[in-house]
Amino acid sequence: MTVEDRGTCRRVLWALVAVVICGVAIGLPSSAVAVAPCSSRYLSLTTHGFPTTNAHGRKSYVLVFRNRDVDCFLQGYPPADLLDHRGHFIQGAHARVAHSGHPQARIDLPRNEAAYLTFSYLEGDRCPDHIRHFPFARVGFYNQSHLELYIGVTQICATSAEITPFRAHA
Repeated sequence: MTVEDRGTCRRVLWALVAVVICGVAIGLPSSAVAVAPCSSRYLSLTTHGFPTTNAHGRKSYVLVFRNRDVDCFLQGYPPADLLDHRGHFIQGAHARVAHSGHPQARIDLPRNEAAYLTFSYLEGDRCPDHIRHFPFARVGFYNQSHLELYIGVTQICATSAEITPFRAHA
């Protein structure tokens, strides 16, 4: 092998290395980095705008779950419970929070980004006579630690509380 042949071999080898390095850098999509489900300890919970009430007396709050830490994702429905004015769980089937709608694909949440859901219920003064109503003050979302949103003490019709799945937009 001559000196000229060795020089050509080196150039070909460096060209191959450059192609491999560029191919790896270009071929790695940003979604290839694995992220874990969001933990509530890194989420903040607030409302988006003011609650609305429809003609049938169903009050709705758009809730904002903002990621305050590392990239993560939310999907489906969060576990939700109704709490009384002292922050204790309201026991019984009448206080169950039902699911409404169909879950979307997972929602990736980079730091400082948010996902949304709607929490709604039928206000107590709109309950049919045969349906019991009871007071509640907070809705709580639990996963490793908990998030609570104070609604204010109000009357709610039994079995009327619902949440939608997480979504990307308010």
